[in-house]
Amino acid sequence: MYLLLIRYQRVLYTLYLLFYSFCCAMPVMAQLKPLATDWQATSYGTLMNSALVSTSNPSRLADNKAFSAAAYTERRYGLASLPWYAAAVTFPAGLTVAGFQLLHFGNNYWNERLYTGALGLSMGRKVAIGASFGMHSQNVWQYGSRSNVTASLAFQYRLKSNWMAGIQFFQDGQRSCSAGSGWQVSEGFLLAAVATYAENSITGIVTTIWQLVPAVALQLSVHTTPAFPQIGVMLRKAWLRIDAGAAYHPQLGITPSIGFVWGK
Repeated sequence: MYLLLIRYQRVLYTLYLLFYSFCCAMPVMAQLKPLATDWQATSYGTLMNSALVSTSNPSRLADNKAFSAAAYTERRYGLASLPWYAAAVTFPAGLTVAGFQLLHFGNNYWNERLYTGALGLSMGRKVAIGASFGMHSQNVWQYGSRSNVTASLAFQYRLKSNWMAGIQFFQDGQRSCSAGSGWQVSEGFLLAAVATYAENSITGIVTTIWQLVPAVALQLSVHTTPAFPQIGVMLRKAWLRIDAGAAYHPQLGITPSIGFVWGK
């Protein structure tokens, strides 16, 4: 019996994660959203902008005037057998800015992947729009796989020089939308919030980023449904930024993360 448990350890870990995910009412697509960092609310400011943030909210691509790249990984709930990682690049493309993103979660027995391409366009000093299209696939060992096309459309409006708001629509087999706003009091402090409507429920994120010194910034976020906190530290050296963070889920435990951002 013990040998069987060792042999199928990864399968048991996978079933454990799926069981608790469904018990906590987490939508399937939520598995492809990072837990130990926040890309939604931080897209309504400039303090933590990256290729991953911009490709997640394509209206932010318009502000990326030069090539940038980012990579990120987290050990979800401390389970080494279930890797979660992401990578993205952005670059100018004529009047627009283009970006590509890859998200992956799972192992050889069960996994999800999302490949996304996005374009962003600035329409003056106050308005920016963006759109993305992707392919979302799910694979289950011995049960086959399925895939579907995803799409999103995003708008952002700069109400004042330090205050922006926006809305984003998603399609991934089901329709959902989010609305958010960010208040960047100065070059060193951001307060932002996002509410998302999906599967007849509303979830929210409130994030604050405080730049302690030019090379170090602190991020604090609170997620809802279920409620859990997230903390991150950003270290910058020239064009390289290292993001280290962690989230604490009340039922599933700690999720540590690390990310690398290259770009101006």
